[in-house]
Amino acid sequence: MREGIGIINSRAERFFFFCLCFLLGIAAGNFFIFDHFFIFCLILISILGLIFCWSKKFLAFVLLCWLGFLLGFWRFELARPDFNDPGKIYHYHFQEVVFTGQIINIDQRISHQKLTVATGWLLAANSRRVTGKVLINAPLWPAGQIFDRVKVTCWLKPPGQIEDFDYGRYLSVSGIYSLCERAVVSPTSGPLSWRERGIRFIFSFKQILADRLNQVVSEPEASVLQAMLLGDRGGLEPEWLEKFSRLGLTHIVAISGSHISIISAVLMSLLLGLGLWRRQALGLVIVVIVVYVFIIGAPASAVRSAVMGVIFLLAQNFGRLSNTRNLLVFTAAVMCLANPVSLLADVGFQLSFAAVLGLIYLFPILKKFFTAWPELWQIKEMLLLTFSAQIFTLPLIAFYFQKFSLIFFLANILILPVIPFLTIWGLLNLLVAAVSVTLGQALGWVSWLITAYWLTVTAGLSVYAGGFNLMWFNLWWVGGSYVLLAAVIFWFNKKRSIIDL
Repeated sequence: MREGIGIINSRAERFFFFCLCFLLGIAAGNFFIFDHFFIFCLILISILGLIFCWSKKFLAFVLLCWLGFLLGFWRFELARPDFNDPGKIYHYHFQEVVFTGQIINIDQRISHQKLTVATGWLLAANSRRVTGKVLINAPLWPAGQIFDRVKVTCWLKPPGQIEDFDYGRYLSVSGIYSLCERAVVSPTSGPLSWRERGIRFIFSFKQILADRLNQVVSEPEASVLQAMLLGDRGGLEPEWLEKFSRLGLTHIVAISGSHISIISAVLMSLLLGLGLWRRQALGLVIVVIVVYVFIIGAPASAVRSAVMGVIFLLAQNFGRLSNTRNLLVFTAAVMCLANPVSLLADVGFQLSFAAVLGLIYLFPILKKFFTAWPELWQIKEMLLLTFSAQIFTLPLIAFYFQKFSLIFFLANILILPVIPFLTIWGLLNLLVAAVSVTLGQALGWVSWLITAYWLTVTAGLSVYAGGFNLMWFNLWWVGGSYVLLAAVIFWFNKKRSIIDL
């Protein structure tokens, strides 16, 4: 009873449950639809009830949670595409259309490039302004630049299902609801704003770094490093992507939250080992993360990953799990406020938060278990950090990919200890190569050697990565797995509290 009263009276607890209910409201919005005006009226009634019942602690707490839920639900409703709106490009699906727009993202692959175009004008008998994003498969030549203005003629259609993969749901995270088929893209003219010029410069610098990397490291190692360091997997051969997937190593060749969190933790440990104070090391690592994201063009996945890395560092600095918990749920609420679709549709979003939860809650327990093990060049800490993140992401990986290989653990043990060093060294190699190709080549042989080891191990183990079929692993199993993990962590923390007393 006292614990319940404490939750009602504590501002931190009320804040936590408000944010949590906001997330639950967004999740519920994926399954139910209500009229906007009806939801608005419920929100207004809840706010008035909260004002008049503020002195009644329990009732005010319930109304606050209910308000958070309604706001989350309403936010998702506002993000839901309205296909009846003629001002949206996706209103014209299954038609031959001609429109103008601006390239806002370029994803180059081996044989083609994917252009994301923000639409401007629909050209017809009665031209009209339209908004919305369209994904276009275009040949590698002519190569476009970010923010180029183009005229597009194509057959417009919605993204569909690709075998068992819901491609439409995947693209909805980026706000894309339309694909162009048989597209003809031609450039048009138009001025660029200062912001657009600045972003184009960053993308140009990123391309320079990619070109310099290819000059100082040979293939296929250069393409792997480009994917891991610059977030560009276009140069990777499909066979390597398949091998990484079979061994559960795909997260390494992506800029993920767990990846940056582990790198941040290792870099933090190294700086503390060099004699820096904790606040100095924390500030330096955060600066490195921000500069890194800025250099690679600040794609959404990298920004999210950087945020998760910073959260993990702040969580370590706070020390108190209650503060860490509030920081995590607040971050999730803010990110879902910006893009509510990501909560249930973005697998990367879910894996990032799961990994950071593992680093924050499971890593301290494992660290105490392996206190007697020798610490050699931070290898033990890297392994424990990686294992903590992997354990918390396993249920989601099993659910989404429906397979699991026991060789996964061996692959991670053999490869992951070198990844933090490779990332830090690779970034240094990139910056040096940008200044001098000769010096970049001098450092590049180390980058090549480590990456070659990684690919050799991957090629050797992928032969034995048959794996188990997990088609039966549904949402109930995911929920049960996390309940079990939470129970184990609660038991160990409670046991430690008793010992400390």
